[in-house]
Amino acid sequence: MEKTTSNTFLYYVGITSGTPTGTPAKLCDITSYPAPFVNPEKLDISDLSSNQRKYTQGMKDLPDYEFGFIYTKNQFSTMHSMCTGANEGKVYHFFLCFGTPSVSGTTVTSDYGVFEFDASMSVSPDGGDVGSVRTGTITLYAESDVEFS
Repeated sequence: MEKTTSNTFLYYVGITSGTPTGTPAKLCDITSYPAPFVNPEKLDISDLSSNQRKYTQGMKDLPDYEFGFIYTKNQFSTMHSMCTGANEGKVYHFFLCFGTPSVSGTTVTSDYGVFEFDASMSVSPDGGDVGSVRTGTITLYAESDVEFS
């Protein structure tokens, strides 16, 4: 259903020489996702000959994208190995899919749109409370603009 967040998926594929390679796969089941686009900064271009302020768009600051997930040892181990040791700082191509994904070659499409970007990643278990579910956070450090298809 287009109006709900159910059936939202995070896929990834490796990158070689700046080009996605391999078959995209689901990173893990996510419990939350960030807004995919950011607004550019607002620059004040007011002058003294006017009685009101004037603005123009400035640069976009690529955010750190944080995704929530339910912690399991196997899932965490897999993601942790993708961003530590020899893979520390490795860049992947990510697909945030709204709706059921369909993989073809190195691309992913879905019913209600796909947001694609390159990013390195970090993963960490979250703190806990009495009676809580163990959760974790995947942080993706964007290395490219987000493209929508």
